[in-house]
Amino acid sequence: MKTIKLFLLLTTLAAASFWAAGAPIIQENKPWSLLQIGIVPDAVALVPSDTPVLGINAELFYGTQQKVGIIDFQPIVGTTDVVRGIIYQGLGFNGESIGLHVGLGTFQRYFCGVNVALVTGAWENHGLQIGLVNLSGASAPACGGQDVNPPAARGVQFGLFNSTTNGFQFGLLNYNAESVVPWMILFNYSAR
Repeated sequence: MKTIKLFLLLTTLAAASFWAAGAPIIQENKPWSLLQIGIVPDAVALVPSDTPVLGINAELFYGTQQKVGIIDFQPIVGTTDVVRGIIYQGLGFNGESIGLHVGLGTFQRYFCGVNVALVTGAWENHGLQIGLVNLSGASAPACGGQDVNPPAARGVQFGLFNSTTNGFQFGLLNYNAESVVPWMILFNYSAR
């Protein structure tokens, strides 16, 4: 009986996440795929990189899938325009990343969720960054589409070194350009 209840619960959660993640990923009258397995984008892959994947995207060496929902697995290098769900990228460069993002180095233009990596970067951070080095706002590397001034996002950073233009920071050394005292140890905060 416990097994049946657990199965029903997991099925319900999977169905809910499927449609929640899928709304911005798939469009009417356009093809999409439940599965992408690739080694070289558009050469050794099940579907082209411009076909949205709502399910599992596994690009084992280098991935360039434009839109991914649910699970994105790019263990070496990955670039994605829009990704929602659970993301693992060795070295990742994304336009919009929403969900749980794990990797060695992860950088995105817009981020909302939890990001765990050795180095994290988000131009617009609305989530939690956990890493040795966390960068957001003007200190984050360019991933395309940045305005001249970073937006007023209020993320949270936990790490050895944190740098942002606004938000909460907990770490050994914190730089917050908008804070009353920009350089602080252990904690820093500003709200623009």
